[in-house]
Amino acid sequence: RPQSMWEDGDVIHIHIENSTSYRFSTSLSEPSAVADFVYQGTDEFQIQAGQAVIATYPDPDWADLYYRYALVWIPSTQQSNPEKESYDKKAVPVVAYSTDKTLHFKNAAALLKCQVNQASATRIRFYGLNDEVVAGRALAAMKENGEMDYVGIPEDEWNEHSVELSDASGGALRSSWNYYISIIPNTFASGFGIELLNAEGEVVFTKKYNKRITINRNTILDLGTHGEGNDQTYSDQLY
Repeated sequence: RPQSMWEDGDVIHIHIENSTSYRFSTSLSEPSAVADFVYQGTDEFQIQAGQAVIATYPDPDWADLYYRYALVWIPSTQQSNPEKESYDKKAVPVVAYSTDKTLHFKNAAALLKCQVNQASATRIRFYGLNDEVVAGRALAAMKENGEMDYVGIPEDEWNEHSVELSDASGGALRSSWNYYISIIPNTFASGFGIELLNAEGEVVFTKKYNKRITINRNTILDLGTHGEGNDQTYSDQLY
C-alpha cells in the first residue's frame, strides 16, 4: 500500500478561528512520515495553547473552525508519480483538526489502482455511469477527536464528472506499472467506466462495471489490468 511521505519544502496551511490561512513549511534531508512545520510569515504569529486549528495539504482553500469543515480540491487532470508506483500526493488532499500542536492528517480521497497493457494508451479516464461527481471541490468534515467524519460534495460550478490520469513522462502509459487515480468518495448507482485514450484523444479501450458500488475515502479499489481487447462490459467483476 503506497504511503504519502513529507518531503523537503512541503507546505501546509493552518486555519484558525477567523478563517485566516497561515503557511507552514518543512525542511527535510529525506522523505519522512513525520515532520516539523515552521511558520513562513514575517509577523510574530504563534498558535496558542489549546487553540483549535484545521490544517490542509496541499491547497489552502477555506475552512470553518466552528463546524470543523475544510474545502479541499481533487483535480480532474492528474499525473502519475514520476519516481515510484504511487499516487501524486498533490491530488490526494489531507486534513487535520487539532487543539494542540500535533497534527494527524486524514485522507479525504479514494484511490483507484490499475495497470495498463495497451501500447498506444497515454491517458486513463474514469467516470460514473450516472454522471456522478468524481473531482473538483469536496467538503471534509472533521470530528472533535481529530478523525474525519465524512467527505461531502457541494453542488457548485467546480463539479467534475470524470478524471484523467497521464504518465509523468508525458508519453505512453507503462505496461505493468501500478497507476493510482484520486477521486472524491462517492456512490456510483449504476457503476462506472474506465477508458484508455491515445495521444490523439481517441478511446482505444473501454471497460464498464455496471453494478452499484460505493467507493469510500481512504481506500484503494484495485481494478486490475486494462487493455488489449475490444470494448468490454462486466456486471460481476467489481473488486
